[in-house]
Amino acid sequence: MLYAHVPILVGIAAGAVVAAAMGYGLGTLCLRMRAIYLALATWAFAESMRLLITVEYEITRGDLGLAAPFLFAHSAPDAVLLPLPGPRDRGGDLAARELMDSRIGSYMRAIRDDEEAASVMGVDTFKWKRFVFAISAVFAAVAGGFQGHYVGLLRRRR
Repeated sequence: MLYAHVPILVGIAAGAVVAAAMGYGLGTLCLRMRAIYLALATWAFAESMRLLITVEYEITRGDLGLAAPFLFAHSAPDAVLLPLPGPRDRGGDLAARELMDSRIGSYMRAIRDDEEAASVMGVDTFKWKRFVFAISAVFAAVAGGFQGHYVGLLRRRR
């Protein structure tokens, strides 16, 4: 958003698209792994991204974080631990509820309850687990984008 000179919401949407693509790719590479190997692979990816962000200091300011314009006029950097103003994130709650009430939600619940049984019943478990990887990345990217612009600083949390 800062370098392309686009509005904040366009930047957040672009971040969500990039996160979805990365989640889809990481899911494709890692979801055939089992048990501890999946956890290790996703942890290694997260650590690699952290190191990349730290090394690219000219673009990201490394561990200091990147100053971002405020989303709301009354935002303040000392509001890091405060929730966003008003009621909870209704958009994210509504999207998650609609997803879980859909046919895809029943596939996800079936895979959660018994992956082998879901596979026998014809659910493509790999496809839907990869979809969940991508969607969870989108939820995290949108929440992080709004939080970063609410606080005015984009940086990783320790």
